[in-house]
Amino acid sequence: MKTQRQSYFQGKWEENFDFLLSVTQKTSSSNKEAKWAHLRLGMHFLAIDEPSKAIVSLQSVLRSDPGGAWESLADAYLARGSLTSALKAYDKVLALCKDQDNINKKDDGIYASLQIATIKHKLGHFRDAIVAQREILEADPHYIPALKGLGESLVAEAKDLLEQCLDLSAVDHCTEAICCLTEAIKFSG
Repeated sequence: MKTQRQSYFQGKWEENFDFLLSVTQKTSSSNKEAKWAHLRLGMHFLAIDEPSKAIVSLQSVLRSDPGGAWESLADAYLARGSLTSALKAYDKVLALCKDQDNINKKDDGIYASLQIATIKHKLGHFRDAIVAQREILEADPHYIPALKGLGESLVAEAKDLLEQCLDLSAVDHCTEAICCLTEAIKFSG
């Protein structure tokens, strides 16, 4: 008999989904023993572009483990278009990264920081996005997604500056954007 893991790696998505659904339906949402199933089910829903269902499953994980699944929940909120909720969840990820001094943390929050900057850009808060992306680049000057994001935010802010007749500032922003995007190209190849 094949194990659940073997069927997952063999592309048997329906079998996995049915199995996870049966496990999560048999247990309460706050059951710590089933949090793995809720997490995997949430990731499944996120992968098949059903963010609302992913949110429900990932919130179940957080009820049993307040420190887990915040990043996945933030991704689900972002996929659903709930930018403010996503922003709050990514902020929680950063807070948890700062609180953890152990070596088990997966990263230093760079992904969450980038997502926060991206959301700020989408909300039209270009100056805040620029600040956030510059902070990322202070930690990792060759981080291509931040270089690209900074370039895009600088161009968007330059457009706003042009509308305010602040042409020299707009030119400065465009010049910096060209430098950022050139760096991104240089490091990607």
